[in-house]
Amino acid sequence: MLPKNLSSMVTRTVLLFALLVWLATAMPIRADVHTPEWVHDRVIAIQPTREERRIDEIVYILKPDGHALNGSDIGSATDTRKMIARLEEDARILHVALGAPVVMSRSVSVSPKAAPDALVLHLTSRADGTGPAGGSWHEFPSENWIVFDRAEWMKLVPGGTPRLGATYEVSRQPAAKLVVYFYPQTEQTEDNSIDRNRIDSMRLQATVVAISGSIVRARLDATLRMKHTLYPGKDDGNFVDATAQGYLEVERRGSRPPTLELVTDRATYGSTGFGVAVRSVP
Repeated sequence: MLPKNLSSMVTRTVLLFALLVWLATAMPIRADVHTPEWVHDRVIAIQPTREERRIDEIVYILKPDGHALNGSDIGSATDTRKMIARLEEDARILHVALGAPVVMSRSVSVSPKAAPDALVLHLTSRADGTGPAGGSWHEFPSENWIVFDRAEWMKLVPGGTPRLGATYEVSRQPAAKLVVYFYPQTEQTEDNSIDRNRIDSMRLQATVVAISGSIVRARLDATLRMKHTLYPGKDDGNFVDATAQGYLEVERRGSRPPTLELVTDRATYGSTGFGVAVRSVP
């Protein structure tokens, strides 16, 4: 599970990528510059001049000697046109030629390693207005991965002999593990921030709607009210209120992980609407 704000992650990745491209063109390439350790040590070793400020949300463009040539606030730095114009101007100032990128772009959200009999779920969350014009918070959707081992996902499926029309409540532990990530893009500064979520009320109900041979399909209906703060360690009045619907399909013998899909039909976080979709992946 990678419960990070993807908007922030991708923004920082893109900016670092741009910085690496610039560094690659601004100085002779040595073998050791291809290592993450070299990049980390170079950035950490920056010694700002008196005029240079080390501010958390300032993006610095570095000269080959490691000092800042100039900087940009985070809002301007995430504006593609402004950032490209800034980098092109800096390249002209320093008389650098175009070079190949040191680090190629790649996916930043991949399925975690899991046991063959584990249920792996991919969750995507989008606040209303998410897209290129959404700004640093909502330019990209957020993603999370949820892994249920066999013992956990067996608590999601109907027990005993399933009967058509039978309804059952999913117990709190597996239900909470599923819905605790139902919130839009917010400030995430650690690997796992769900500890700051407080579920005030929750219900996950399953109704058997089809039985075909060894395959059982159940409709899922979920409701949730959860306290989730926009920033870590800073209380606010924001709550998640959501309802969701989906289905669960499983073999009676439980010989393989179930198939699961769940999507919100109504979800708000404070005054902001958002949507969540969860699906199982092979």
